[in-house]
Amino acid sequence: MKKKQYDPNALKYAYDAVQNGMSVYKAAKNYGIPESTLRDRTLGFVSVDGRCSNYLFDEGTEKKMVDHIAHMASIGYGYSRIDVTYLATDLAMFMGKRKPQEDILSNKWYYSFIKRWPNLTISKPQKLSMQRARCASKETLSNYYKELGTIMTKNNLHEQPHKIFNMDESALQTEHSPGKIVHDIVVKPQSVTSPRSSNVTIIGAGNAIGNAVPPYYVFPGVKFDRALLLDGTPPGSDGQCSKSGWSNSDILKTYLEKHFYKYVSHDISGTPLLILFDGHRSHVSLTLQDWAESKNIILFILPPHCSHILQPLDIGCFGPLNACYNREAQLFMRKNPGCKITRYNIGQMSCSPYQKGLSAQNLTSSFRKSGIYPFNPKAVDTSELAPATIYPTATSDEATESAMNNTHISQDDGNTSSQQFSKAATLTIQQFEVSSSAQKEHEISSDHDESNSQPLLSLVPPENRYSDDMQI
Repeated sequence: MKKKQYDPNALKYAYDAVQNGMSVYKAAKNYGIPESTLRDRTLGFVSVDGRCSNYLFDEGTEKKMVDHIAHMASIGYGYSRIDVTYLATDLAMFMGKRKPQEDILSNKWYYSFIKRWPNLTISKPQKLSMQRARCASKETLSNYYKELGTIMTKNNLHEQPHKIFNMDESALQTEHSPGKIVHDIVVKPQSVTSPRSSNVTIIGAGNAIGNAVPPYYVFPGVKFDRALLLDGTPPGSDGQCSKSGWSNSDILKTYLEKHFYKYVSHDISGTPLLILFDGHRSHVSLTLQDWAESKNIILFILPPHCSHILQPLDIGCFGPLNACYNREAQLFMRKNPGCKITRYNIGQMSCSPYQKGLSAQNLTSSFRKSGIYPFNPKAVDTSELAPATIYPTATSDEATESAMNNTHISQDDGNTSSQQFSKAATLTIQQFEVSSSAQKEHEISSDHDESNSQPLLSLVPPENRYSDDMQI
């Protein structure tokens, strides 16, 4: 049977009429459009222009994804093809369009998505000289504090430090790092540690007046035995398991919704809650953004490679925590010869270190030294912004030539403009110039050799230290 022909403009007029309150049946009859054709478009099964059918997401949702991907790329957290498909799969499951047991979206969906949005392009990350990266670091700080100050002023947070939180994570290893020991000068020092090290991630948070949220543990494995794994942990502790022992966007969302939120005093209709955190791309999801917006929470992403000087928990809390944990682990091995540290010991051994590391004195001192509260952009020591040195893999001949010519080492580049992700400023993402510095051990480094790095998406055109007042 031959399909009924219709004017594409008439379809758009009919669609607008339905959006303005007219019934689908009446609009289809008035504009000469097949009722089923118009109904499919009003239900979102087919795009309004009719050029493609059965999209997984409607245009508005895809636009939201495009904005998210573009902004993350502009601040140094670019998405590869796999990252994009995981991001879309996670969103599809959240919207009920895909079942958890199904595989991630296919390459066919990915390339179709890229084709629909020509303002996205696939390219290798840009590089810039070491000297330019060093100069860009101060601009990074300037843009960061400018945007942070604007957000705090707009939401009256300068006088409400109890509403300003920092959240971060640290890895506790079953094979601890032994401390220094006294030994005979002719004998090589050795210390007994547990074999086959595995990581347990501990997520911590605290505010600018020194209140700490109980820890949240991410244990390696599949089955979460609460009674055994959380035995001896600080009161209010919780956790879950992941195959690797590392956190991800789903775990972070669970942490914020089920754990963090119940320990903070927050009125949704009042002043927003500000959470500063490291914006590693695996942690930032669209579903997390939607939840934060519904709870009147501002997720403020720190610029990449700068957490060692801008993140309070990195500055003065996790250093003492890890040092204390290593002492506890060394004491355990001394008192229990022949035993090894497992994930079942981590909770008890990290109880005192967490309470000491995230003490009120350490938290308030760290927020002050990071220039967040009291707000002081000059508090940060800019001498620590020197870029990291990157040694690319080279053949012996190339290495010799490199040494003779004293070649310059390049660094990753980024975008320097600064803006918010959404109109409600729910997810504030700073578009900073990227200065390359050593990332945390668990982050996925983007500073690979050019021949091995994955292409990332971008817009077209592309325009632990201690101080005297910290407790250890």
